[in-house]
This record gives sequence, C-alpha cells and structure tokens, in this order.
Amino acid sequence: MEDYLKAPMHPDYEPIGRMLENCLGVKELIVLHANYWDFYDWMEDEGYDMAAWFKLIDQECPANIPLGGLLMSRLWDLECDRYRAGLPCPASSPPFGYEE
Repeated sequence: MEDYLKAPMHPDYEPIGRMLENCLGVKELIVLHANYWDFYDWMEDEGYDMAAWFKLIDQECPANIPLGGLLMSRLWDLECDRYRAGLPCPASSPPFGYEE
C-alpha cells in the first residue's frame, strides 16, 4: 500500500494534501487524489462527521500502512457500499474501479 498514490487515475485527479486532525489531536498531512477528497467533502456536505470518522480510521491504522492509503481505501469502500445499497451518492459515482 506504500504506492497508493501511483494508482491509475483520471489526469484531473492529482494528489492533494490536506491537514487533518488525527486521533491524538495533532494535525497531520494526508495526501489523496482529488476525487477522494471530493467524496470526503460530499459526505461532509451530507451531514456526516468526517473528522470523527477519520480519527477512527487513524486509531485502527497499522504502523506498517500509510494513513493516507488506509483512508483512501476506506473512502473507496464507503462509496462502493453506498452505491451498491442504493444510498445517496455523488453524481460521479460509482468510483473508479467499482465492480458489481
């Protein structure tokens, strides 16, 4: 998972860094492709507490996995699960790589 930012993506989805507060209350630089931040922001706009959700992801992140890579994976899984269940999703859904 070290190379999580090298995944094939649409050229418009360049990696973007944001500072997020981790489970220890320390701001940490997290780098994701723009489409994952788009989904993160969409979830916030829908009323979800993504800051608290991120802290839970941080708490369960193994030391040998980059936190950004785990977050990216969890965001992808969340969007796929929502799409599969027929729950509201952004217009860009399903995410890149989704299969039934």
